[in-house]
Amino acid sequence: MPVTLPLVLLHAFPLDGRMWREQVRGLSDVAQIYAPNVRGFGGSVGCANYPDWSIGAFAFDLLLYLDRHGLDRVVLGGCSMGGYICFEFWRRYPARVAGFVLCDTRAEADTEEIRARRYQQIERIRKEGTALVSPHTRHHSPQLVEELKSWALSAHPESVIGVLQALAMRPDSTETLPTIDVPVLLIYGEDDQVTPKECGMKMLESLPQAKLEVIPQAGHLSPIERPDLVNPLLADFLMSLPKC
Repeated sequence: MPVTLPLVLLHAFPLDGRMWREQVRGLSDVAQIYAPNVRGFGGSVGCANYPDWSIGAFAFDLLLYLDRHGLDRVVLGGCSMGGYICFEFWRRYPARVAGFVLCDTRAEADTEEIRARRYQQIERIRKEGTALVSPHTRHHSPQLVEELKSWALSAHPESVIGVLQALAMRPDSTETLPTIDVPVLLIYGEDDQVTPKECGMKMLESLPQAKLEVIPQAGHLSPIERPDLVNPLLADFLMSLPKC
């Protein structure tokens, strides 16, 4: 029987809610866990049904999702892109959030260089399936690498383009950080080359109630690369929060 607030987990690009499967499996006795898909991903409604591709639209989608599931106040988690949606959701609907788990993400908006790298990154993922994980994962978990590749390839090309545009044009969230007055758990893979742990260290300076954990032998997808280390951190964090 879950003993904490519900945990809603938002996936990284270009994956889908399946990236949280080890948390759904391993933490079901601690919390009700939800892992929705960003529009156009994970078999959700086709991209032609969405005229707006923006972080703001994704945050509104999340609000509708919470309302449909009767979730009033939740702990909100996000990996990479999921973290960007968390920041936007806080700006719009702070009363719905009791805490944050931010994995392998950053507060700053994209520079022109990073925007250019996004397009290179997705091409590499489509070809290799290895751009986001650590060398340890590539060597010891080749089956997982192939799964990640298949998930990336399953996204409709127009959805990929829409989300890339949303990510590239997202607002800077640096000034939002000091306003986040709920507990925050920051988790970063030690081998993350996309958002290195220094991004988390920088956010730690501005967040009023935050702690940082670095996961060894993990890259940009620490929750699925090292669930054996991430899940206990999540459980402890959830248990530390008031259930109200």
